[in-house]
Amino acid sequence: SLSRLPVDLMPEIEYPSISVITVYEGASAEDVENKVTEIIENNLATVSNLDRITSRSREGLSTVSCRFKWGTNLDEASNDVRDKLEFAKRVLPDEIETPIVFKFNTAMIPIIFIGMNSPEEVYPQLYRIVDKQVGDNLKRIPGVGAVQIYGGLERQINISIDRGRLEAYHLSVQKIVDRLAEENITLPA
Repeated sequence: SLSRLPVDLMPEIEYPSISVITVYEGASAEDVENKVTEIIENNLATVSNLDRITSRSREGLSTVSCRFKWGTNLDEASNDVRDKLEFAKRVLPDEIETPIVFKFNTAMIPIIFIGMNSPEEVYPQLYRIVDKQVGDNLKRIPGVGAVQIYGGLERQINISIDRGRLEAYHLSVQKIVDRLAEENITLPA
């Protein structure tokens, strides 16, 4: 029977760890630490079977990681974490995005990376081709968990400012930036 045992080169191992990732756009690392990370950390410290809690605060991003004792049911633990987050949300700033509860699993590790390039005249369409033709077909293959596409060209509009004309109209560069920000808003109807 030993010779017939299957070999799994990428066994699915679920580490007893859950992370809470919170985006706070435009906030300094100190503000993220004081207004987000500490509040979430204090609320999650009471989750059962918690072995260790660590956190990182960077500009615009808070990450709080809860490590549980081996053998802890992570589905129950993630429910506890979500419940504690609901208490924390009442005190967190309104400007933050909804905190994301993330369970790491070895099945999420990429199996293959593919790099693609094209002739210069086709390069502007490369991202769309890879996304629609290659990516969509890969997603349909049984056993493929996810396809993520990085890189490519994004549409960008460059604005060149004539300093002489700007001064003639008694405008500053900041006024132009503010006006562009006011005019470029996408809202649901």
